[in-house]
Amino acid sequence: MRVIKVADFFLSDKLKALRLQHGKTQMEVSQAIGISYSTLSRVESEGRSVDSDILIKIAAYYKVSIDELLGLKLAQEIELKEALQNNSKIREEFEFVLSNYNRASKETFKDHVIGDFIRNRITRTLKEEALLSPNTYKLTGSIGQGQWAEVPWISVFLKNVTLSAQKGYYIVFLFKADMSGFYISLNQGWTYYKDKYGIKLGREKIQKVVNMLREEILHNIPNELSTETIDLKARGDLGIGYENGHICGKYYAADSLPSSEILIQDLKQLLLVYDEIQYLISNRTVEQFNDFLLFKEDKQFLEDSEQESDFQETVQETIAEEIKTVEQSLEKEENSEDRREPLIDTGGAERWPRDAKKAAQSLFKAKYQCAFDNSHHSFISKITRKSYMEAHHLIPMGLQRNFKKMLDKSGNIVSLCPNCHRLIHHGIDSDRLDMLRKLFYERRDKLERLGLEITFSNLCEAYGIVPEM
Repeated sequence: MRVIKVADFFLSDKLKALRLQHGKTQMEVSQAIGISYSTLSRVESEGRSVDSDILIKIAAYYKVSIDELLGLKLAQEIELKEALQNNSKIREEFEFVLSNYNRASKETFKDHVIGDFIRNRITRTLKEEALLSPNTYKLTGSIGQGQWAEVPWISVFLKNVTLSAQKGYYIVFLFKADMSGFYISLNQGWTYYKDKYGIKLGREKIQKVVNMLREEILHNIPNELSTETIDLKARGDLGIGYENGHICGKYYAADSLPSSEILIQDLKQLLLVYDEIQYLISNRTVEQFNDFLLFKEDKQFLEDSEQESDFQETVQETIAEEIKTVEQSLEKEENSEDRREPLIDTGGAERWPRDAKKAAQSLFKAKYQCAFDNSHHSFISKITRKSYMEAHHLIPMGLQRNFKKMLDKSGNIVSLCPNCHRLIHHGIDSDRLDMLRKLFYERRDKLERLGLEITFSNLCEAYGIVPEM
């Protein structure tokens, strides 16, 4: 049996308050827990050293923890509040979270002082030390919503990019679940990907965006920052989402934290990369920016000369890889489809991409023959082992804004031999006119069933040709 010494004033007041809250007399409590009336009376009136087994019985009777009974929880709160007043540098404030968060997370969540410390104190210090203008940046800290977060965080948002950690791009300080260190990370909102694609596909999509940004798009990632994956020791979905969304950043171990000056310097380095993302997004929404990054991953291509070769090659690959899917899709009659939202390119223009799968369906349905003249021969494709044909949208995708229904339908896609495909784009107007006339009148009924109504004169105008009167 161990004798525990506590502050006389605290234990006596605490025991008296608990007994009165429960509406009990000293005699009732002493009998219930099996100690003498005089012992309980002396503890409540004077405070004294208490045997550990008696303390356990009292705590069990009132259904409180030993720590709370002894005032340890109060002592921790006092320690935290003193830290709020004494810490003045960002290094010490991060160090304080690493040292105290796990202990705090075992206590009552509501109104806990460490929540105020992360939400207000650290964000204020970051603003002051990094000179972050409130007109440009929003800083937010979180220890969870209603319950303790596995990975607490402090985020820096560019207001023109996003105001939420659920979507968009932002800088975030992420504490590892075991509090062995923390990361500064240029990250993305995982919730956006999860809600749009589901968990499994969402993780693939967010990782593809990360890879594209690292390898193809961002050009100003400093050598001091790492593009290696991060490990938050997290088990929950949000923690894993942070790991998947990490673009670049830096890790700081709890036992070797750098100076406040280096922490702020690293933040400013990452802000430069963040500024580049803001420039790339330009006047688009984050959703439009992400869709523009991902459309090729979905086997979609813009209707322009730069992507034409990639588009036609992907059509061939789709035929070879997904021939059964292509065949099954042709068993169903193609229906009209409402126009989708466009992609917004880097110049802010609306663009509707072409789906390689739809094009593959059209070539298959045409039996790999030229729609202008099925006697035209082509070489054998090394990918499909079929006669090589190319897909061409008869009504150009550039006219999509003029139609309520989608133009990217197999009924609007014709199979042309390579020579005819180049002729319709680059030939003399009289030859192009002959080809357009044949293609248009042969499939006009099919176009109308898809809700795609256009006159021959307007189609010629789209190709820059004046039809003969």
